[in-house]
Amino acid sequence: MRALVVLFALSLGFATAARAETGAALHIGLDVIKPALGVPNLEVEVQIDKTLTAHVFGEIKAFDDPFEVLKDHPAAYARAGVRYFAWTFQDTTRATGLFGGIGAGAMMATLDERPSAVVNGEVGYKLVLFDMVQLAPRVYANVPLDGQEPTPGFELMLGVVF
Repeated sequence: MRALVVLFALSLGFATAARAETGAALHIGLDVIKPALGVPNLEVEVQIDKTLTAHVFGEIKAFDDPFEVLKDHPAAYARAGVRYFAWTFQDTTRATGLFGGIGAGAMMATLDERPSAVVNGEVGYKLVLFDMVQLAPRVYANVPLDGQEPTPGFELMLGVVF
């Protein structure tokens, strides 16, 4: 667990330094589906330019969901990565539109075991409304590097832009 906290803190530090250097937007969001199922999460994303962002994401399983939708979900997960925005219909300086991203991180099946390395790929669409609210549905796949099965997923991120 300590390794996940250190990874998250370092990634957030690098993202904050990038924002201070470029003066770009800071996006903070969460997946609105998983907290209802017992997995609170948080994402911080820093806009590097109009087509590129860097992000950190973390989540932890707080309790078992009553519907057992996420019964095989890892106990903890953290990643950092980049996203490239390829197309948008919005005329804005914010990073918005169709994106693809890659990342790397760690996940733990239980909090008692060592974290395993994971690579991540994602595709989605980010819509920025009123230059301050973001909505970003995305699909992703996490591929553990220790031989476990890849885990696909869907997230509906809702957040604010600073």
